[in-house]
Amino acid sequence: MVVATVLLLAALPFLLWPLLRPPELSPPVAEDAVQNRNELAHQVEEVELDLASGRLDRMEAERRLAELRSGPG
Repeated sequence: MVVATVLLLAALPFLLWPLLRPPELSPPVAEDAVQNRNELAHQVEEVELDLASGRLDRMEAERRLAELRSGPG
């Protein structure tokens, strides 16, 4: 019985530490913003490549670029 109590008391700090430590402060929004910016740049590059290869005319490319830059919605 004493051995079990000693083992429990020895393990208790390791079990409680994750519950008692302060949360890590990392801004997940910043990572999302970087990812969104990279995705937008990739889409703009695709439109420019389609324009250069002749798959899009100038007016359609400008319309698509305006849509991309105005954001979702």
